[in-house]
Amino acid sequence: MKIMLIMLIILPSPWLISDTDLPNNGVLYLASYLRAKGKDVAIADLTALPEEYWKIPEADVYGISTTTPQFHLAKRVAEILRQRQPNAYIIMGGPHPSALPQRTLDESEADCAVIGEGEIFLDNLPERMDRKMIVKGQFVNVDESPMPARDMIDIFQYHKIGTNQVVGANAQTEGYILTGRGCPYSCTYCAQAVISEKKTRYRQIDSVKAEVEYLVKRYAVQRIYFYDDTFILDKKRVWRFCEAIKPLHRAYGFDWHCLSRSNICEYELYKEMYESGCRQITYGVESGSDEILKLAKKGTTSDKNKSAIAMAHKSGLRVRAQMMVGLPGETDATVEATAEFMRTSDADSWGVHIFVPLPGSEIYHHPERFGFEFNMDAPFQHFRTIGRPNERSAAHIHKNSEQIIKWHALLQAAAGERNVHKLMK
Repeated sequence: MKIMLIMLIILPSPWLISDTDLPNNGVLYLASYLRAKGKDVAIADLTALPEEYWKIPEADVYGISTTTPQFHLAKRVAEILRQRQPNAYIIMGGPHPSALPQRTLDESEADCAVIGEGEIFLDNLPERMDRKMIVKGQFVNVDESPMPARDMIDIFQYHKIGTNQVVGANAQTEGYILTGRGCPYSCTYCAQAVISEKKTRYRQIDSVKAEVEYLVKRYAVQRIYFYDDTFILDKKRVWRFCEAIKPLHRAYGFDWHCLSRSNICEYELYKEMYESGCRQITYGVESGSDEILKLAKKGTTSDKNKSAIAMAHKSGLRVRAQMMVGLPGETDATVEATAEFMRTSDADSWGVHIFVPLPGSEIYHHPERFGFEFNMDAPFQHFRTIGRPNERSAAHIHKNSEQIIKWHALLQAAAGERNVHKLMK
């Protein structure tokens, strides 16, 4: 089969406050990699569009990137493509097919499900491609992959400040950079290992610095979100990173923020981050109950979380804390412990979400290890880790959905005016 055009498809996420908060850099990386290899590649970006406005140009091969709550949309896109072009080859990749490849093929018109990273496979598509095929992707060298192909979509719709306006004042535009891939931790609720296999790969600091400079010069972004799963893993690397971008921060005045963990904190490093432009750190605190944190294999405690928040504040950083309700072992007592933690901790903003047993996570595939039961037949569109304010679709996954909704309301009340949604303008 001679490949003329590969069309990559970005799906909407209609349950979010705005699915233009964050571009699908996974697809943009795929596109830039294939383009650099001389492939004819294009992107159909369906973000924020209802079905009647979807426009997908004809191609020979289609690649659909999908998470679990988007899978019903991926199925619909594949159905439309199959009706229009019966002989087209449809590939699905991303977190959901990586976690459930056979089910992806059984429940959709997809011809192929890719587990993990798809760059090398798409660059070397075989002359004969079988139907209903599962492919194990290979890791790409992160320093050989060009910057995301931002020019292939309307990137300006994503550069507007959305939920991250709580980071600080003044910034109106925001860019997004991935400095490394993977996370070595084993949190039982996390599904990232189906892509990264718990391996971490870092880009060279000079490469990241060049992308920072490109974003602030080409797109005039005033804020940068370094959205690695855990930005601070190698402290020495973060020191070098801060030294490299500090002159850019001083020259252009942008600020930045990142995700990290409370068990990898250091006051002097936080001060250096602040000096280089960091204005907020986000912790996945998850629970105020040590019992729940232990069951989740989080590697932290409520005391560590409180200390990390205080340390970040001392260095000048704002703190956003993400919380979950309904993890295995949750009871009235553990929820109250979380509520009390929130009332007595100094986080600047709280995100409060219902726990979702994502495919690819240990809890999803082995709930019996945790004495946890959930509605495995619940439609995948309920598997939403984050939704609009008062979005409680994920409660339907839980056997005790009414209790989950009550607990969620209790934690939202504990967040009070620091609930991130209330802080947004």
